[in-house]
Amino acid sequence: MADAVEAINLTKRYKDDTALNSMNLSIPEGVVFGVIGPNGAGKSTFMRILCDLVRPTSGTVRVLGVDPKNSGPQVRAKIGYLPGELHVPRKTSGRQLLKYWAGLRSDSGASLRKAAELSRY
Repeated sequence: MADAVEAINLTKRYKDDTALNSMNLSIPEGVVFGVIGPNGAGKSTFMRILCDLVRPTSGTVRVLGVDPKNSGPQVRAKIGYLPGELHVPRKTSGRQLLKYWAGLRSDSGASLRKAAELSRY
């Protein structure tokens, strides 16, 4: 069975902090897998890399055989990610937020049209 997620020497550094340091991981398809650890362990960073919301400093990652850096919308369409904390700029309208989320979901205009339709309510 193929791997649903594969990380090879995955590293992410933020200025003076290292969130992930040469992480190696493979998760087979069909497996329920939890990512647990203390605050600052790199859990959220890893999930954001899987969704191509953050780029790794080095190393590679594949989700369902696809590199998120090259196919972010395709990967995000197949996985779900709900962050523990969601920070929205203070003066962001509902319409702007829906358009932003639709843009993350897909690179097709269909999601953007649906977001515009929903923002009328």
